[in-house]
Amino acid sequence: KAALMREAFPQVTVLSPTLSPHPAEAIGQLEHLLAGLSGRTLLVGTSLGGFSALYLSCRHGYACCAINPAWRADTSLARKVGIHTRYDSDEVYDFRPEYLDELAGMREFIRTCSQDAGLINIFLSNDDEELSFDGLETLIPESRLLRRLDHSGHRFSRFPEILVDMGGILENLPEGRSV
Repeated sequence: KAALMREAFPQVTVLSPTLSPHPAEAIGQLEHLLAGLSGRTLLVGTSLGGFSALYLSCRHGYACCAINPAWRADTSLARKVGIHTRYDSDEVYDFRPEYLDELAGMREFIRTCSQDAGLINIFLSNDDEELSFDGLETLIPESRLLRRLDHSGHRFSRFPEILVDMGGILENLPEGRSV
């Protein structure tokens, strides 16, 4: 997805960091990256990355595109507690039970968010085999764009189709943040 974004938006700096499995550390890593940027910023993330984008949008006022966000990460990831290997490397990591409590706190923060919901853009796959999005519209009812696509799955295989939407979002970002 990052490569597709780099190709579609060559004028934009696209960062795609490998993050800690520990939610608080991952948010800290992202906040550190964001602190070094200037201009306009659009956070884009899929699944847990989409959840993190929503959280950072609420916490710091960034615009975001949350794609199949794991908005109930504290429950949907409960079955993932344990030792895993990253899908893109041989790195082994431990996803600990206490991380679920951190994710629950983040979800509660998002739920009570006073962020300008017009900066929150949500894209969902109707056939996500990993997550359910029941009630997401009530979490952030004023989101600027809620687009549902069929035949996209959890990995959001139809990602290229939303690049046009993302281009429009980028064009309309308020000044004062980094891209």
